Amino acid sequence: MKIIERIKSSLGLVSGDLRIEPPDLVTLFGEKGVIVSRILVCDSVDYSVRDFNESSARKYVETFASILDKLPVNSEVRIVKDEVDLKWFARRLVNEILNTRVKLEGSQDEHSRVKHRVKLEVLSKLYEALLKGEPFTSTVLLVKIRVFARSVEEARSLLEYHESAVSRVFKTYYGLTLRRASKSELVRILRLDLNLEAFNNIQPVVSESRRLGFIHPFPPEKKSVFTDGVFLGVDLRDNRPVQIPVEQLYKHMVVIGPTGRGKTALLASLIESASVFDELKTLSIDFKGDLAKYLPQGLTRVLTPEDVVVNLAHKPRWLSDADWRMIVVDSLSTSLNTDPGRVLEALELVEGSGITALLHRGEGSVLLPLFELFNRPPRYELLESIHKENVLLQLQGRSILFQNVYAGIVIGVLRNGLSRREGFSNLLVIDEAWRVSRLRSLVELVKEGRSWRVGVVIATQNPGDVPREILENASNLVFFGSLDADYVEKVVKSTGVGAEYAQRIMKLGIGEALYVNTEEAAPVLLRVKTPMGLNSS
Repeated sequence: MKIIERIKSSLGLVSGDLRIEPPDLVTLFGEKGVIVSRILVCDSVDYSVRDFNESSARKYVETFASILDKLPVNSEVRIVKDEVDLKWFARRLVNEILNTRVKLEGSQDEHSRVKHRVKLEVLSKLYEALLKGEPFTSTVLLVKIRVFARSVEEARSLLEYHESAVSRVFKTYYGLTLRRASKSELVRILRLDLNLEAFNNIQPVVSESRRLGFIHPFPPEKKSVFTDGVFLGVDLRDNRPVQIPVEQLYKHMVVIGPTGRGKTALLASLIESASVFDELKTLSIDFKGDLAKYLPQGLTRVLTPEDVVVNLAHKPRWLSDADWRMIVVDSLSTSLNTDPGRVLEALELVEGSGITALLHRGEGSVLLPLFELFNRPPRYELLESIHKENVLLQLQGRSILFQNVYAGIVIGVLRNGLSRREGFSNLLVIDEAWRVSRLRSLVELVKEGRSWRVGVVIATQNPGDVPREILENASNLVFFGSLDADYVEKVVKSTGVGAEYAQRIMKLGIGEALYVNTEEAAPVLLRVKTPMGLNSS
């Protein structure tokens, strides 16, 4: 390899003394010992000096000093800046827009046309943000740990210790994940150090250059901005597009805000953006009918309780008796706010005596308000394959109790089936989620869904509506504004963003929200993307 030979020549090393052994660079000095450098590359993070107060600034300075203390002599932490060709970026974006328009015009079915219209709108928003912005910049954060030892084995033992200590500090204080550099990245770094080329071989991820006050490293393997992200809206501070990778959806999202602030619009935009990805299927539960108004016709298949008829006394054929019993008891006890044991006794009474048990005094009467869910022949055919297409479950026009129990049954059946299905990624979206947020089935979906590539997005009015287990397992939190001091206090406590954001939350207007990724260090104030259905109304 020419680069190795050039380094050897410059250092006066003999052949074979310098090796690239990812994630390490190894230099042998014979009997004198060995120097091994381990290169770590950070994943995405974004925090701004604009948001510093005296306390947070001191924390970062002290943390950085702590990192330096833990690194051996001659180690380094560096941020590499690379200018992005704005003309290239704009040209690529325009080409993507033109290609999408061609696909839209050539689409034969309504579902494909709607998908392409959604993608075209997202691309147009990105182009609009590009026209308003300044030159874009890509940055990467590198950590190089160097140790001198008598042997390679001894050096790597020391490196394991230092890597663990430094990675723990970065993760704890910065929310920053370090990963080991690949062979190709080590070569690029060496070429950069020898002035052979700029560090511009990685796939660029763009950010406005006025955000250079941010330490803003990006993962080199991140995919194209056009296809990798779900578009949430634009940053209120600099109008840059705010996207989250599809993989983040499998780490769940909680959306909280008072009535009329924009929660449903955000959910509709998420469903629109998710529909662009063929492998990702959405199931949306719409209690009030608002989601259906915001989504373009043909984007999702609309189902009602008339299409999927539930009878609590008769299980779907693909479920065991035990699984069905747990799903029904979970839904009924949560919706009725009743002890599961009492619900189970009522169910057993109905199974033994028939639905007439609901009409008489006794344990069975607790289920009388749900007579309809025992009285009709079941139709479960569509329920078995509900995860294989984009579906909107419309429940408006029914009693609140019926809606809550029915939705609980669907979520329970979905949770039971998703753990065994293959070939699909799913997103469960629930508006007015306070109705079902304490379902055991939903909590289990949030806890386990990530391993099944299943994401849960729930929206509700108050932080107290969301169980602790769901909040702790959701990596994406969105809070709309409110003047209620108690609400703001709960937001600050839930996110850990710091009291300095309290005033900002109180000043947010309609359609504006605070987005926090708990794996990142910086919150984002954003204006939610207006869904297509609302644009056309």
